[in-house]
Amino acid sequence: MKISILVISLFISSFVFSQRDTAYLHNGKIIVGNIVRIAEQTVIYKNVNEDVEQTIGKYAVSKIVYGKSGRMETITSKVEINSKSDWKNVVVLENSTAAIGLTKIADIKSKPPVVGYENAGGNVGKYTEKLQKEAVDKGGQFIVIIPIQGTNLQARGTAYKY
Repeated sequence: MKISILVISLFISSFVFSQRDTAYLHNGKIIVGNIVRIAEQTVIYKNVNEDVEQTIGKYAVSKIVYGKSGRMETITSKVEINSKSDWKNVVVLENSTAAIGLTKIADIKSKPPVVGYENAGGNVGKYTEKLQKEAVDKGGQFIVIIPIQGTNLQARGTAYKY
């Protein structure tokens, strides 16, 4: 009798656990819980036995396997930086919300790419390129650019990695 109760308990607990969603992160970590929704920049989930919603940026998440259906959904591909020449692979995130779940590694900044060239619109690409190269030097795959109001003399940002 005790053995049959144990077997039934194990079966029920494995069935309940198999209903959980599993998010696989690019850094190797795994989140088991319930995916509430996937927003434009984030994945909102609840941990097992918790009601509080948690948020993680999509760029931190590789894939999600849904427990009820077994369906797998790829969220983002891993950003590979193998050398300094891969600076173009550095992803410029819209804001720090998209960086949730990534690891901040450095504050970075860029001075004007061309002395005397004051057209902020024309410098945007060069500023971004310099920040991307700086991020690669620091070991980052992502940057969030922080605009400096009232000047186009420098740009700054934050570099992130998995």
